[in-house]
Amino acid sequence: MPLETEEYIRKSHLKQLPIQNRIVGQTQQIDDKEYIIVYQAYNTKIAKAAVENQRLDACPLFSTTRMTWIKPNFLWMMYRCSWTQKDANQERVLAFWLETEFFEQQILAQAVPSRYPSLKEMEALYDPKEPLLQIYDPNQDKSTLDKSTKSSHVVFQWDPYHDEKGYKCELVTRALQIGIKGEVAKQFASGVGIHHIEDITEFVLEQYKNLKNEDSILIPKEREWNCQNTAVTKRLLMQ
Repeated sequence: MPLETEEYIRKSHLKQLPIQNRIVGQTQQIDDKEYIIVYQAYNTKIAKAAVENQRLDACPLFSTTRMTWIKPNFLWMMYRCSWTQKDANQERVLAFWLETEFFEQQILAQAVPSRYPSLKEMEALYDPKEPLLQIYDPNQDKSTLDKSTKSSHVVFQWDPYHDEKGYKCELVTRALQIGIKGEVAKQFASGVGIHHIEDITEFVLEQYKNLKNEDSILIPKEREWNCQNTAVTKRLLMQ
């Protein structure tokens, strides 16, 4: 099932974004399952092997010991890879149709922040009866928190939302990035929870050409994804 796209009009696009931090991306229903599309950029060898075999670990150059950062937001991906123009390691953009159930339970529910919030915020978040919120136990010292981030197989961070030209956008949600490595990356790379992988580089290059010519561009139609698990949303600092 291809990406659903829409014409990008900056003012209208920003207006429909939530103000608070929320996961914004494209979801699709396929065979009674919901999928969210996440993006990452790779070099040509990794991307080619991934699409041909429908799994990232088909290429030995892909490493699960290093963090690979997946993004539900298309424009953040374009900012990060400069519309594939940044370097050879980010010249192909892949889209992964990822089961939202797997995304929520196996990725987001394990994620720790790249930088922990203040002690006051942790005290407000902490719930001794909720396992997913134990990471915000305010009695932990800084070294313990730092070790938690370094040892975790899933790390998240909220970065400024960027428009099509790479400018920061204020007063709207930040863009979520999720870094995965280790066992979680092994599952992701082997295709667990993934319906299919598509190389969308030609679409990206076409929009980049239009952007340079000051013509209208298309982007994936993205809206707020409503995660039903409140413990997960609190863990991700979405409240």
